[in-house]
Amino acid sequence: MDAEVWKVVIDDPQYSVSSWGRVRNRVTGKDLKVTISANGYPTVALRGRSVLLHRLVYINFIDENLPDRQHIRHIDGDLLNCRPNNLISRGRQHYIPTGNPPGRPKKRVRVVETGHVYPSQIEAAAALGVRTSFINNVLRGRSKTVKGLHIEYVD
Repeated sequence: MDAEVWKVVIDDPQYSVSSWGRVRNRVTGKDLKVTISANGYPTVALRGRSVLLHRLVYINFIDENLPDRQHIRHIDGDLLNCRPNNLISRGRQHYIPTGNPPGRPKKRVRVVETGHVYPSQIEAAAALGVRTSFINNVLRGRSKTVKGLHIEYVD
């Protein structure tokens, strides 16, 4: 197993991130709590702002000049494996959904206006060019549409 390496977070020197995907407050010395987002990605809160852990690791260990909209893919498909050797950057045109988080059943979704059915929210979001959370908000009734389209679960 490779040794854990710590680096000071580029955008916020109060925190450090490790090559094992851990984040620590440098002032208190405490590790931050990792939570799992609705679409299965680990996140941490830095000064009240939720940050995707895989982006934090990628930016601090691989490429600090990563564009905001650049996708980062988990090579092994495990969204919880945020080690630098498991992350690769791809543009939206090369985006390949890594699938559903382990332990969660996929639910197919349909765009009402077109009738097109997607195997999951992740694939629908990638095809429509929106965040998965936007699809989820429509399905949960928090929003009416995404890009003017109605989305529903397929039984």
